[in-house]
Amino acid sequence: MAHPLVGKYETTDLTALSPEDRVFARTEIKDALSGKSKSKLSPEDRVILLRLWMETFERAAQPPTAAEIANGPAPVAPREKTPAKTASRRMPSVQIPKFTTVRAIFRALAILRLPDLIFICFCGAITTFVIMLGAHAMQEALRIEAVKREAEVVVAWIKENGGDKRAEETFNPAACIKTSNENWKGCLTAMTSEGGPFANKKNHFENGRDFFAAKCDMSNPDTVGTIIVERGSVPLGSTALTYTAFDGTESIAKDLTLRVIVCGRGFHLIKVATDLTF
Repeated sequence: MAHPLVGKYETTDLTALSPEDRVFARTEIKDALSGKSKSKLSPEDRVILLRLWMETFERAAQPPTAAEIANGPAPVAPREKTPAKTASRRMPSVQIPKFTTVRAIFRALAILRLPDLIFICFCGAITTFVIMLGAHAMQEALRIEAVKREAEVVVAWIKENGGDKRAEETFNPAACIKTSNENWKGCLTAMTSEGGPFANKKNHFENGRDFFAAKCDMSNPDTVGTIIVERGSVPLGSTALTYTAFDGTESIAKDLTLRVIVCGRGFHLIKVATDLTF
């Protein structure tokens, strides 16, 4: 008795079936050839089923080899994934303006009227002035800071040499010794003269200005950026110590309470140290 699949597909044109039906027939015939079917398969039926199994393949496909016919269809190997090609990175290119664009800019400027041009020039002048003013203010602030550092050097020297040290005969400068006949003005002059502790000091605000000044005088712009030494005293009827400028005629023989300040921008007094005994 013939195998059921022989009677089912022998008279059927398997190539005319749809792809889904052809795959179903191929699987069913394969199971019969491999012994999975319950019906027994004679050698004659095996040959017929092999022929029918071959007809289930596409005509354009390569015919199976003898080993495939004997062992049935080979399993389909999984397809390896090819790595995706990374897109090459393009370097940014510099866009050169076209001549037509430049001409368009000049055409746009050509529509400006005289008041527009005056306003643009005025805004440019104001911006330039503000930038120059800011740069000038910054330079003056840096120069004032340099003068403050020099004033701190003066304060350190007064702290180190004030009091009883001025009574020694070897004190330098000699004009500042308590037993000398000099006044405070002569002592200040000796400090900045040759051989004095501040002989090599220069005014960092402006080289042509003095290192010391008697006071921060608004009528004298050259006092800006100078170091000022003021004397402290207690006025009559008061217990508070006040500092005032002095003319330098005071005798150097007595100790003085001093304050060191800097005459800053706008004649603003910048305090460096107070209550110094010299």
